[in-house]
Amino acid sequence: MGTEAMRTSSDGGVINTDDNLYLEFSAPFSIATRSVMEDNVYVLLKHSESILPYLTPEKSVKERISQEKKWASIYEAGKFGGPALALFLGGKTGTQEFNTYLRELDKKFPDMHRGDFEK
Repeated sequence: MGTEAMRTSSDGGVINTDDNLYLEFSAPFSIATRSVMEDNVYVLLKHSESILPYLTPEKSVKERISQEKKWASIYEAGKFGGPALALFLGGKTGTQEFNTYLRELDKKFPDMHRGDFEK
C-alpha cells in the first residue's frame, strides 16, 4: 500500500504515543484472535495496489517486460490468495468461499505456490 492508501486506511485510528500506549495495552486482548486476523487482512486487501510504480525499472526492454509481467501476475494472484489467507486466518477453511478462492488460484496461477492452507 502506498502513502495515500496508508493515510486513508488509518483515518480515525488511535495514535499510539509515549503518553498513550494504546497498542501495548490493547494488543494482548486481540493477539491470535481469528476474527481480528481475518479483518486485518481484508483491510490490507482493500487498500492493496501494484508495486510496479515503486520498482526501479530494469534497463533492457526485455527485462522490463519480464519484470512488469511477473509483478502484475503476483498482484492479480493476490486477488485470490489474499481472501483465501483472510479466510484461513479466520478459521474458515471448510467453507465453499475458501475452496473457490483456492481453485481459482490454482487454475489461473498454477505456477504460484499458495502455501499449505489446509493445515
